[in-house]
Amino acid sequence: MICPRCHQESTPAPLYPSQKGIMALPLWCVLGSFGNPCAEQLLKSHQVERPAPPPLLERDVVRAALRYLQAQPDCFAWRNNVGGQKWTDATGKERYTATSLKGSADVLALVAPLGRLLCVELKRPDGKGKQSAVQEKFERLVTRVGAVYVIEDNPKLPAVRAALEALRGAA
Repeated sequence: MICPRCHQESTPAPLYPSQKGIMALPLWCVLGSFGNPCAEQLLKSHQVERPAPPPLLERDVVRAALRYLQAQPDCFAWRNNVGGQKWTDATGKERYTATSLKGSADVLALVAPLGRLLCVELKRPDGKGKQSAVQEKFERLVTRVGAVYVIEDNPKLPAVRAALEALRGAA
């Protein structure tokens, strides 16, 4: 084939893989070849650089923990959202209903065969997430009655995996 730009004889070049499969190139770029400087320049000019991955957030660690724990056959896990809602009763008085215990862990799980409670407090992977005073109080409360409390900031979940194995071994 002849390069339409520099008119050099060349053999067809393969398409380069990109982030989302095959890179989209104009037809005349695809007709170039390796060793043809014109075609090489055209192919390089159409390559897309991958953007840097976004930083991991706490929600990414929460998702990873839930997926891992819910995939375990001996574990019943759920997301424990802490918060509440303001509402007005029939007499016109404003009320507040809490949806969970303040300071409780982000993920709670019951682990078979004994039904032990695993509390997982998840933090940002960058190390900026710190446990609050009410979360420390919740940790003391649940560990005093026999639950296992873990703080995790790694999306690979080493602390959660170790705690789960310890609970399984305690049976």
